Amino acid sequence: MSSVETVDHRKIAAIEPDVRHSPRSGDWVVYAPSGARSHPLVLLRQSLSNFWSTRELAWILFTRDLKSQVRRSFMGYAWLFSGPIMTAAMWVFLRSQAVVSIDTKIPYPLFVLSGTILWGLLRAGFDATVDVYSSDILKKLNVPIEAFIARNLANVAFQFLLAGIPLSCLFLLYQYRLPATVLLFPLAVAGLVLTGAAAGCFLAPLAALYGDIGRMTHIVFMGLMYLSPVIYPVRETGWLGALMQWNPFTPLLNVCRELLFGGHAQPLLPAIVMVIIAAGMLAIGLILLHVARPHIIARKGM
Repeated sequence: MSSVETVDHRKIAAIEPDVRHSPRSGDWVVYAPSGARSHPLVLLRQSLSNFWSTRELAWILFTRDLKSQVRRSFMGYAWLFSGPIMTAAMWVFLRSQAVVSIDTKIPYPLFVLSGTILWGLLRAGFDATVDVYSSDILKKLNVPIEAFIARNLANVAFQFLLAGIPLSCLFLLYQYRLPATVLLFPLAVAGLVLTGAAAGCFLAPLAALYGDIGRMTHIVFMGLMYLSPVIYPVRETGWLGALMQWNPFTPLLNVCRELLFGGHAQPLLPAIVMVIIAAGMLAIGLILLHVARPHIIARKGM
């Protein structure tokens, strides 16, 4: 048995293979097999397999974007880590002028630069999924949406590699030795990016329809940065300390930084629980992306 849903916009046929034209009424009808649309696990398995089947397309899109970025910009790849460097430099200057008083167990430039880079990777993971419907190719061709998510995540991985350049320079400047725990640092960063991507999946359908979502998330991330251990460590007392300790991003950021610098061991359980929750949210979000795609196409008239 199949469910039938009448759709107003005829361009949906170019995107969804389950679309057929009704010669009598002139409407376009979506014939959705009950096995695919009513079983979320089927959609999830299809979504995960699409990541592997579209890997070559994702690589082509990734390399095309990198080449385009270099051709259109004088600074090229430097723009990927210039933001964290400028933010870190501003706070280092404010601290040196006694405008703010921040005490850290490691040299403050290393603390604030690592924090801004980690926060930038979290935000990049969020953008990798929340803006997935903005691609022009996705609007015109029947291309799995996972190809563009993989392309965006590859950009995040490349940004992570470039961020190691300024960090390495500061490590050499302060003669700071890398601990053995740095081998686990990429795994912790992957969990941080996964958390951002999971949040982006849930907001992607709304962001595709309403431009207010993008403006709102920019403000929310700006506020959350000051409630996270990005430019200063977690406060032990006061209302700010309470908010930072309840912030779900705090354990992830602390674990990433401790693995990088080899400080006092942070409780791993909150960070592990957060990553598990994010993985579940990402699975549900991928299902939502597939379910929402034909409706977004119909609303926007792609």
